[in-house]
Amino acid sequence: MLLVVMFIVIPIAELWVIVVSSHQFGFLTTLAALLLFSMLGAALVRREGTKVWQRFTTQVNAGKVPSTEIADGVCVLGAGALLMTPGFLTDAVGLLLLFQPTRALARRVLVRRFTGRAPVIRATHTPPTGGRFGRGSVFDTTGRPTGDVDPAGEPTPDGSQAPIEGALTDGSDGSDGSDGSDGSDGSDGSE
Repeated sequence: MLLVVMFIVIPIAELWVIVVSSHQFGFLTTLAALLLFSMLGAALVRREGTKVWQRFTTQVNAGKVPSTEIADGVCVLGAGALLMTPGFLTDAVGLLLLFQPTRALARRVLVRRFTGRAPVIRATHTPPTGGRFGRGSVFDTTGRPTGDVDPAGEPTPDGSQAPIEGALTDGSDGSDGSDGSDGSDGSDGSE
């Protein structure tokens, strides 16, 4: 249904507005206005995109997650695409996405729509043998506190770390365990 709206309904509406405005103001005036809006839109997208990029890099350098800046970047990118599309309706929506107050509304809609839809990847790392923490130490890189919270988020009664499911490897076969194997070759060790 969305594709029907994007590729059939919107172009028909754009053509209707262009025809009506060219009857009202003249063909050359309408064409000049379309070109002017596209050039003005490109300049505004460049300016706003640069601002968003600067805020994004500032957040990353500060060690913070740039979620607002990512949503703003998506809005500016969408605005650029709409402003480059010939037509007055798409230009109007593109301009609304460029202005900070209306972009904040669009950002809220984006965040509400896509929150919780992206998968979360959690990684652990086993250091090489003889490292500072000894053989087989596992480092949790998820940012969760260890020792007082189990993976489900429930405190353990004695404050100890909850057991972690998975296979342990010693790394002697070159495997770091990332492929899901337990490092064994299937033999029982007897010859």
